[in-house]
Amino acid sequence: MRMGDYVSNDLLKEATTASQRAGRPTDELGHMLMLMAKKIVQTRRFSGYSCRDDLVSAAVLQGLTVYNKFDGTRNNAFSWFTTVLSNACRRYIDADNRQNMLAQVWGAAAS
Repeated sequence: MRMGDYVSNDLLKEATTASQRAGRPTDELGHMLMLMAKKIVQTRRFSGYSCRDDLVSAAVLQGLTVYNKFDGTRNNAFSWFTTVLSNACRRYIDADNRQNMLAQVWGAAAS
């Protein structure tokens, strides 16, 4: 994969299968997930958040954690990982919002 290329389903499926055979995520899979996560956080859905680097990190970590659950016989790898990465970003935002809300409640109670 050249540096300017984006991720195709076939390349992602090959990298995932190679990682599953190796028993650990390969550098190529990590690079692909990083490219995908960076594109996902640039979408309008995540445009209002200043913590984009944190969103990318959370998404890539989740992708590298669950890559071995991918079933290559039935699933489209690109679609599956896009869902995994997007959901990880959403969960990060939800957790951050809960933490901010608790901080405001406890901060107001301490006053």
